[in-house]
Order: sequence, then structure tokens, then C-alpha cells
Amino acid sequence: MKDQLMHISKQELKAYIRNEVSDQQRERVELEIQLCEQCMEQFVSLLDQLPSASNLDSEVLSSQVIAHIHKQAVVTKPRWIQRPVVQYGIAASITLLLVTSGLMSTVSHTLVKLDRTVQSQNIDQLPVPESSAEPRSEKWLDKASRWIEAVQESRFEK
Repeated sequence: MKDQLMHISKQELKAYIRNEVSDQQRERVELEIQLCEQCMEQFVSLLDQLPSASNLDSEVLSSQVIAHIHKQAVVTKPRWIQRPVVQYGIAASITLLLVTSGLMSTVSHTLVKLDRTVQSQNIDQLPVPESSAEPRSEKWLDKASRWIEAVQESRFEK
């Protein structure tokens, strides 16, 4: 039989339940609870004596929880640059600046000149290189189709 000196006192168990013991004491208490049936019964009876959450006043508890949440909540207002009105205003200002500075008209005239140059050179009459006559995707699709047909023929021959 076990020595009476090895059993854990009620004070030690209460301190263990309140998490007021050192790591070494915690290991000793946990080992004793696992090995000794009497210590386990004493531990369970002490746990049963603890006030449960249902015994607490729910209004007090909810007000405490809400107060704690309010303390932790940090309300951040969006910065002025993050507001959609400001972003649209910046975009409109940049567009207006480009239009009035003439940059947009310069780009537009350059594109028109480029289009006229391309049309005058008759690009349709240029010889098409042999490799680009058929798109690569078409070639790969044809190869894959032929390979699948060959596999089907070899697998399903009777």
C-alpha cells in the first residue's frame, strides 16, 4: 500500500486547480493523480465543489465580457486616401491634366499616323513564314489527336 506521506493535500490540490504551483509541483501532482485512486477522488470532489459558470449572474458576466471587448477593440478610421471619393477625384484630376496638357491628343495623333503607315505598306501582301502558317496550338492538337487515336487502336484491337 502507498505511504500516507505521498498523498497530495487538499491545499496542494486547490493550488493546482488555481494554477498556483510550480512546474515541478505540477508534475508531481499530475503523476500522483494518475497513480493514486484516492488522490483522484479527492481531486474530482474538489472540482465538483467549484462554482460553475451557470451559477454566475449572466448579466454581470455579459457586461464584463462586453467591457473587456471594448477595451481591446481599436477603432481605426479609414485614412483619407482610402475613401472612394478621394480616389475618384484623383483619377479625374489626372485625366483632366492629361487632356488639357495635350498629351492625350499627341498620343491619339501618333496612333492615327501609325495606322496610316501600316495600311499604306499593304501588310497583307507580305509573305507569311512557313513556321507561322499554322498556329502551334493547332499542331499540338493534331499531334495529341493522332496519339490518342493510336493508343485507342492498339488497346481496343480485337
